Amino acid sequence: MMFQVKNNDPKLGQIINETVHSMVSYLERALPELSGLASEFYQGADETTWETFGHFLDGIGWIMSVLEELSNPELIENPEGVSHRYNDISGNIRELQEALENSDLIAIADILRYEMIPVLETLKEEMADASNSRVVPDDLN
Repeated sequence: MMFQVKNNDPKLGQIINETVHSMVSYLERALPELSGLASEFYQGADETTWETFGHFLDGIGWIMSVLEELSNPELIENPEGVSHRYNDISGNIRELQEALENSDLIAIADILRYEMIPVLETLKEEMADASNSRVVPDDLN
C-alpha cells in the first residue's frame, strides 16, 4: 500500500508518513499485548483486564480515525486498501460490541484472537510497507 497525496503537498505527505510510522510503532507494541488480553478473557476478566481492554479500545479509536482520514478520496489517490481495512476493523468492533452486550467473555477473546489480531497484523504490514516506500511525492527529504 502506498499513499499518493492528491495535491502533491509535501507537508501533508510528511504528516502522513509520520502518522503511518506512529501507527506501525503502536501496532508493534500493542499486538503482543492484545494476544495476552485475549488469554485473560478466556480465563475470566478481572479489573486489570477491563482496564487494559479500555486502553485497547482507545488505541483502536485512534487507528480508526487515522484510517478514516487516509481513506478520504479527496486527500489520497486510490484509498481502497485503507477503506477495506477500516471496514474490517469496523466489523470486528460491531462483533465486540455484541459480545460485550451479552457479557460473553469467550466471544470477546475469540474476536480478539481470531479476528482482530489478524486484521491488525495485516494492517501493520501494509502500513510498514507504505512507511518504507514513503508517501508520494518522494521528494520529502
